[in-house]
Amino acid sequence: MNTFPSPFAWLSQPAQQIVLIVALVLTLALTVYLSRAQIPLRSVLEHGVVELETPATEARAAALVSRLESRGLVAEVRRQTLLDYVYLLLYPLALTLACALLASGLTGKNHLIGTAISWGVLLACPFDACENWAMLKMLAGTTAPPWPMLATICASIKFTLTAGGIYFVIYGGVLRLWQWLA
Repeated sequence: MNTFPSPFAWLSQPAQQIVLIVALVLTLALTVYLSRAQIPLRSVLEHGVVELETPATEARAAALVSRLESRGLVAEVRRQTLLDYVYLLLYPLALTLACALLASGLTGKNHLIGTAISWGVLLACPFDACENWAMLKMLAGTTAPPWPMLATICASIKFTLTAGGIYFVIYGGVLRLWQWLA
């Protein structure tokens, strides 16, 4: 018996599946929208907003903001960052539920790992929110410490937690498929 509950153990499994589908559809729709919205930014930020999420230093942050200002794109990046506050509620929810649902069909260490990752993915939300706050400070012209490093640290943690969730979805999906085929 699995005694380590997932973050959404209070919901029935069918309810979790419905919430997962809704969160996944909304996440994918917003991902497509934000990806398209970043196209004009690529002329200034080769890797899109991710560059402003991870400037690390005051000099790099100031250079990025200056380039955005010179092209009149600060307002667009600010708008996308504000929209990311909606996104940061959706993608951790979808990823957490996917991990939890996959883990629920596994036993032993695989269940424990998947459930722990489902809890960990939820932490991406506050780290993403803090990263956005630091980015908004930089976009407002405050590129001095602590904002560039805070954004970089929070983004790095967010990416790590999210990647862990994605890797578990792949791993857990393969294990569940293997169980189904066996």
